[in-house]
Amino acid sequence: MKTDMEWEWYDELSVDEHGGQCCGIYHLFDFYDGQLQAYDYKKHDYVDRDATLNEKVEFIARGVKICTRSNHERMAIEVTLIQDQRKTWERALQRCGFRRVFRFVNGNTGNTVYVYFLATNQPEKKKTESLR
Repeated sequence: MKTDMEWEWYDELSVDEHGGQCCGIYHLFDFYDGQLQAYDYKKHDYVDRDATLNEKVEFIARGVKICTRSNHERMAIEVTLIQDQRKTWERALQRCGFRRVFRFVNGNTGNTVYVYFLATNQPEKKKTESLR
């Protein structure tokens, strides 16, 4: 009988092109609760545990890799999270190079939405240019 549990994510992150599909921005979504699952052969049932920071970073990196498989050399990847997701995922996003660029209150739900971007292969900034 198998006794070692193999921990895995419920699902992978999803990727979609942003808006009109012409600006080179990809949206990475389906950030769940940060839990891993495994089948416990002793209990004959699935069990959950919180993912470590490193496991979250690896999970996000796989999503980024899906985005960068396209033929675009330059792109931006956007992530939007609500308050509860932010608590779970923000540190891992920052470790992957994402920057929180703004937040707003969703008029439909009242949730505060946090928006993060990761730009790949950014053009060099001129001395007089500013990215505010």
